[in-house]
Amino acid sequence: MTNLQHYRKSRGISQSELARQAGVNVRTLQDYEQGRKNINLAAAITVQKLAEALDCASWELLEDEQ
Repeated sequence: MTNLQHYRKSRGISQSELARQAGVNVRTLQDYEQGRKNINLAAAITVQKLAEALDCASWELLEDEQ
């Protein structure tokens, strides 16, 4: 489970609702949650909007590099 998915589920928000609140395409959100896209490479404004919608810090949504 990605950090983004963890925070979204812990807040009880659906993917479509989070996408709407953050102004992000739902497909993009799904790609981040499934690891098809690396959220660490996302535009800073995208991560910031997601974090604001989830009421967390931007860095909390980033993944540890392995």
